[in-house]
Amino acid sequence: MKTNTSKIATVMLAGGLLFGLFLAPSLNAQKKKATKAATRKTATKKAKHSHRLPRYFGKIGISAEQKGNIYKIQEKYHSKIDDLKKQLAALKKKEMSEIETTLSANQKSALKKLRSKKRGSKRKAGSTKKKK
Repeated sequence: MKTNTSKIATVMLAGGLLFGLFLAPSLNAQKKKATKAATRKTATKKAKHSHRLPRYFGKIGISAEQKGNIYKIQEKYHSKIDDLKKQLAALKKKEMSEIETTLSANQKSALKKLRSKKRGSKRKAGSTKKKK
């Protein structure tokens, strides 16, 4: 009876060691990746417009003062660009609405089914992109 108990204890100990050596590090790595991804998403939501130099500007010897001036100019235009993007989205929505008025009731119904099917497949695939 003692040999069975010691065998079970040995197997349990070996299993614990295997878990600790092989599985636990990969689980920790997965948790770290998920945490980094979540941090990146929240950072991009908070700081919608980060300070970045235009392409190649970092390679031509821009001074700190010049960077500051560039960032100020970017800030001035970002809000205007955001407003234009909102206007563009509203125009696209209005355009689609007018286009849909040309459809028959059956066509509208079929379109609605196709769109809901596409949204369902995106959700199944893990897409978290939301419509505004």
